[in-house]
Amino acid sequence: MEDYRDQLIVIVAGYPEPMNQFLNVNPGFRSRFNRILTFEDYTVDELMQILEGMEKKLDYYTDSDARHFVEKKVEVKLCYKTKDFANARAMRNYLEAAILKQSQRLIQQEQIRKEDLTTLKIEDFEGITFA
Repeated sequence: MEDYRDQLIVIVAGYPEPMNQFLNVNPGFRSRFNRILTFEDYTVDELMQILEGMEKKLDYYTDSDARHFVEKKVEVKLCYKTKDFANARAMRNYLEAAILKQSQRLIQQEQIRKEDLTTLKIEDFEGITFA
């Protein structure tokens, strides 16, 4: 890294504590990685916007009851989050799990309308935990 520092950028990323452990492994690391950017966790509103953006890309829509349910779950998760809470990735995993539950719910229906295929309901989110 030192020999090519004018032509090379090395970026390491991770959670704060493991990154500190990494930088302390070798006495020379900390001086070589002398610029540290810390990104704060997303807010509830930001996580909901992320979820909506992911839904939109996949042509899904969460009805208002389900949206309110998800927003409350996100609020609770942020209050009691563990060190491995994955922010936007957690929202993606949550959405993917809801879509799977939706498909399992729709299989039980005799008639399925087009809007059923694109609408996520509260029961599609119930019972799913954040990873």
